[in-house]
Amino acid sequence: MTDTTTTTPTSPTLAVGDLGNSGVAPDPVRTPHLDDRGALVVREKAAQRIAQRATTGTDGVLVSASSGPFGRLAARELPRVRVAVSSGRARVRVDIAVGWGRSVEEVGTAVRRNVSEALTELGGLAVHGVDVAVARIVPERANTGEGPE
Repeated sequence: MTDTTTTTPTSPTLAVGDLGNSGVAPDPVRTPHLDDRGALVVREKAAQRIAQRATTGTDGVLVSASSGPFGRLAARELPRVRVAVSSGRARVRVDIAVGWGRSVEEVGTAVRRNVSEALTELGGLAVHGVDVAVARIVPERANTGEGPE
C-alpha cells in the first residue's frame, strides 16, 4: 500500500491593510526583507548634537563661557563635545564646567553614562568610549545669570 499525501504550499498571512489600494496581495517572493532596505548612517555632526544634549541635560553640568584676551573671538564655551564615528562606533571627548561644591567624580560619571546611553539609543551607535574632562569649576549662580548682590 502506498501513502499518497499531498501538501499544498502555504501563503503568507496578510493583515487587513496589506492589500493596499490595488486590492492585490503582494507577491511574497518580491517583498523585500528588512535587511535589504538600506543602512543607517549617523554623521559625526548628528552624533555630536546628541552627545551635546545629553551632556547639558546632566545634573551638575553648567553652561559656561569665558572670553579670552580677544573677547568673543577667543571665547571658549562649555560644555564642548567632539565625536569621532567610524563603522558604527563612536569615540567621544567632552569638556565640561562643574558647579562649585559638586562632586566632580559623580558629575563626570553621570555625563559618561548619559552620553553613552543617548548615542546608543538615539543614534544606534556602539560607544567605544566617552572621555570627560572638567575644564572649569564655577559658582552655581554663574550659570543663572545672577550677579553678586
